Amino acid sequence: MMEYGQRKLEPPIESSISKIGEHKWLVGREHICELADSLDRTDAIARWDDELGREFRLRTTDARPQSSGFEPFYCAGDCAALWEFAGKIWKVKSSLEKMQMEAETIDFVKSHFSGIPVPTVVHYWNDTTDRRSFMVLDREKGQTLDSCWASLTDPQQEAIVKTVAGYVERLATSQRPSMETVSGYGIDNPTLQPRTKYDPLYPCSSDWHL
Repeated sequence: MMEYGQRKLEPPIESSISKIGEHKWLVGREHICELADSLDRTDAIARWDDELGREFRLRTTDARPQSSGFEPFYCAGDCAALWEFAGKIWKVKSSLEKMQMEAETIDFVKSHFSGIPVPTVVHYWNDTTDRRSFMVLDREKGQTLDSCWASLTDPQQEAIVKTVAGYVERLATSQRPSMETVSGYGIDNPTLQPRTKYDPLYPCSSDWHL
């Protein structure tokens, strides 16, 4: 088992994405994001337009091009990092076998709880070799609460708190015969099992809510 804080990812999480051209990035080992050729409509996992109307594509590659460092705008130690380029948010998280993927949880909420806002996932994959997952997300418009909370009135803050509490109440109505993730994996949560290593509680019969 991987013990947090002792076995770091290699390469480091902040090196998961690198730049290989003016409008071209190497994402993990086997994916490239680049400005698309309008005449080439093949070999793309996903395509989208950025805010300037430029088309980008995501494709796989076997090449190992020369690259330069490309720092994330946010890094959570050695377990997660965020980048923004090509009009999207790119999230990389450390991952182990049978660990719940965030994109699958988002899809579950989107499918079962209409009205609860979730990010739009463009594409995601899991790299078992480097023990990390990748997720491409739409950039949501608006302000983060930490940047505007102090400027809100008490009634506005109360309304937001009530809205979030309402989402939690709705999510709590989803039940399963076993205590498990939405994909049937064991639950890894330090509030249930405090520890220093990844050691999920495997699905067991219970009346617990998800």
